[in-house]
Amino acid sequence: NVNLVPLEAAAVVLDHADRITARVAEVRARRDRTIAALRTIPGLVAFDSAANFCIIRCEAVPARVVFRRLLDDFGILIRDVSAGVDLEQCLRISIGTEDDVTAVLAALRTIFGEAA
Repeated sequence: NVNLVPLEAAAVVLDHADRITARVAEVRARRDRTIAALRTIPGLVAFDSAANFCIIRCEAVPARVVFRRLLDDFGILIRDVSAGVDLEQCLRISIGTEDDVTAVLAALRTIFGEAA
């Protein structure tokens, strides 16, 4: 059984499929550009993703330090996933707006640039 709320949501999605498809394409393109840009920062590894986020592994600076610096120094909140299986020193970055992505990249370049 499906209640009324999911049925209404599905109807809205179907009514606006073209807009949703375009938005998904935008997010995918931004994600791919973000991963490519992350891969230019020495000291971290950016993994491929099929989601609206990407995972980085911090090699030159501990993940906990990167997490705190992003939050405290730049006001950027990401997710520390380093406690997960096979995710040691990893952080998860959601793909936001162009401005969000630009801010995260600039902050990471600063943090990892200081470690060089």
